[in-house]
Amino acid sequence: SEVPFVRENARRNLLRLDALAIVDGAQARVDRYQSEHGAAPTAWKSLIVAGLIGAPPRDPLGVELTLLDGRVLVSKASPLWRPGLQGEGVR
Repeated sequence: SEVPFVRENARRNLLRLDALAIVDGAQARVDRYQSEHGAAPTAWKSLIVAGLIGAPPRDPLGVELTLLDGRVLVSKASPLWRPGLQGEGVR
């Protein structure tokens, strides 16, 4: 589009899709950790020590993903976060 707002909105939504793909990959590793250890990890360090990841996962803008109660989420600190992005309620 030639309209800057439309172009930026499309770019941001594509980045959100990329972020959700990263979340899915990280969630698979969290689920594997939980299956192998009988409990959800409480921090990314647990997955690093277990050899499941090399570093905390980050969204396409470089913001570290949130690990909360065994769920991987786009951080609310990220410009890519928006209410309902991952099925969480609006707060």
